[in-house]
Amino acid sequence: MSLNFFRLVRHPVVLGFFTLLGALSVSWLADGINGDCLWKPLFEECDGACSSLSRTIVAFLLVMTAMVVLWMAARDILTLRHLRPSAKSRPHKVIIAAVSSLGRPVNVKANGKLVISWDDGIHEFELTGDLKRDIENITAEHAKGAWRGPHPWNGQQFLRAIAPHIRELKQVILLGSPGPKGSHRNLSDYKRLVSLYAPVPNTQIDIEQSLVEFEEIDAMEAAFDQCIQIIMQKSYSENNIKKFYTENDIVIDVTGGQKTASIAAVLATLSRRNLEFQYVRTGGDNSVLPFNVIAESSLKNWMNP
Repeated sequence: MSLNFFRLVRHPVVLGFFTLLGALSVSWLADGINGDCLWKPLFEECDGACSSLSRTIVAFLLVMTAMVVLWMAARDILTLRHLRPSAKSRPHKVIIAAVSSLGRPVNVKANGKLVISWDDGIHEFELTGDLKRDIENITAEHAKGAWRGPHPWNGQQFLRAIAPHIRELKQVILLGSPGPKGSHRNLSDYKRLVSLYAPVPNTQIDIEQSLVEFEEIDAMEAAFDQCIQIIMQKSYSENNIKKFYTENDIVIDVTGGQKTASIAAVLATLSRRNLEFQYVRTGGDNSVLPFNVIAESSLKNWMNP
């Protein structure tokens, strides 16, 4: 028999044995406390109070042993929830991104170059197509007064979000919020950004046409779940081999979403052991922080070592 079989039956056997032992020892303990002769069928007569006391103590120890073992087994079987942070963001093939409304849209010049207007409405910043350089240059332009406020053009955070994945990227799904100031109106701008930097010529960029209210957790969770299901039914070619996407290939980015979008991303990873979500830290080193919230039993870990 396989090792996994013994791992599977171990808990029921342990629970069954110690449940029976616990029930019997509790009964013996009650009899001993009442002064009755314990295990009378095994002995002709009780041989004094001392022996009865010793057997009561033994019964008590058996009760405690059964309780400890049952508690440990139950703790292993009951659902555990823990946050598994990753030390470093690893490349993913698929990004599902809830994006924010851009302070300034991405404009296309007659020569095909992408530019972002300064807040003064006169000057423009031209994207070079070098992702790392453009992220740095946006900060430099902000220092010159290109965009008002404490932070540079907010599309920079999206560029930071895709940077760790850009060389592996094959699929991007963009989710936008409704309303006159919602991010749905900027999805084509985000699509232009991905197309500018993604080196893979067959990178597919999907704009989710149905509007998603970022402040509604149920709507966001449903949108993430639907996107995940769609992606995992798709295939891609690698070294002339057809492969299907897995949870390991997908990351949910909530940098541009509301706090409720982050909660929905957490819920989306609960039952998916290998699915991660990420957001870009504002301030400091603006690093990408990947996480995975897992809800499972230890028994599942034993079955899938």
